Amino acid sequence: MRTILNLPAVAIADRQFDVADVVLLGLADGSWSRLEDRLARGLALEATHPVDTPAVEDRVRAFRYTRRLIAAKELREWLAGRSLAYSDVARHCARELLVAEHGLDGDRDPAIDSALRAEAICSGELAHLSARLGDMAAMASTIAAVAAPPERVAALVAAALSAHASGVADVDPEARCARIAVLEATEAAATEAVATPPLVERCVTEHGLDWLRVRCVALGLPTEGAAREAVLCARVDRSDLEELGARLDRRPTAESHYLSDLSDDSRSQLVSAPIGEVVGPVKGSEGWRVMRVEERSTPTIDDPELVRRATAELVMSARARASAGEVRQLAVL
Repeated sequence: MRTILNLPAVAIADRQFDVADVVLLGLADGSWSRLEDRLARGLALEATHPVDTPAVEDRVRAFRYTRRLIAAKELREWLAGRSLAYSDVARHCARELLVAEHGLDGDRDPAIDSALRAEAICSGELAHLSARLGDMAAMASTIAAVAAPPERVAALVAAALSAHASGVADVDPEARCARIAVLEATEAAATEAVATPPLVERCVTEHGLDWLRVRCVALGLPTEGAAREAVLCARVDRSDLEELGARLDRRPTAESHYLSDLSDDSRSQLVSAPIGEVVGPVKGSEGWRVMRVEERSTPTIDDPELVRRATAELVMSARARASAGEVRQLAVL
């Protein structure tokens, strides 16, 4: 990691942040510590457990497809641009498989220094944090800087000094941590400024149909034919879903959905059906479903989830305006 810490990573207007700042942001939000912990676990498993070569090859293939590195030339250029070897990707994929199989509980290999840079890149964590830092700086640029609490700066410095493998303790951590803490405080203040209660309420109201909440009882069935028969029994014989579920040894479940989260098929049926009517069949992730509409609720700011969604939408819009043409990613991460 130490070889790239001073590389310029992201800039907005005349402000520039290095890779070290990106790592410090990860220490601030906890994601970097989780990356190091996962790597230490993966290295320990790699040393003691065999890996399934075909499974690793499948994982590498998925890695390439996700990043659109279909041709061998594209992969070679991607690796060269990041000073990585194919073995770095293969080992990353092998460790991911081992951790997925054996879990995070267990022995760790503390000697993560030599693998940390490749892991941070291959996992996508460095690129994600760099983009996040650009977003923070863009949002913070919309208002005057806000002073950071001294205790927050001290906590970040302590985290930097203890993150030995990253090397950030050697690149002026006090000044960098102070800058990250100011960004955090300023972004929080900017978020409050663009997501005031009246604006949040207006956003919720504007999503009147998308965020309509439907409460229903759903019964899952293995085939479309079984689901169609269940709908007929409910509508013609007036059998309720609980009775049908008991006959089929399947338990109906109470569910709550916002229309925007549903498939087109589910949405069209649930939005128009009278309360108490059974609708379906609808194709689900596992088999087919029939649903009885229990209640529809119009969006309201009394719903914490809708307040969260509206706030996120307002912040995203403000951030996009602030960063348009301003944020530049400088490093290939």
